[in-house]
Amino acid sequence: MDHQIFSYLRSRMVPAELQNKIRDYFEFLWSHDIENEPLRLDMLPDSLQVEVAIEVNRNLIQKVPLFEGLSPLATFELISNLSRKVGGSAAAAAAAAAAAVVVAAAAR
Repeated sequence: MDHQIFSYLRSRMVPAELQNKIRDYFEFLWSHDIENEPLRLDMLPDSLQVEVAIEVNRNLIQKVPLFEGLSPLATFELISNLSRKVGGSAAAAAAAAAAAVVVAAAAR
């Protein structure tokens, strides 16, 4: 098992239950010889990627009012579009991400 991913998840205090789901998923892939390359979180199914992103960014999500009441998927979309800026506030980064999502949706 690739320990880098699980070291990262532990360092970000991702709950053991979610880590076990991820471990089970990768073990399934290996047991069926589906995947032989190094593990990456983007290899996970979308539902697990959403759970990981929310757990890893829980502090930001709880502090920024923009995320209140959003579905997990909408929260994931915003979090995924955040560009972390050194010295920038979490609220400013979240507002910038929200604006980017609105602009992208309008362009469709």
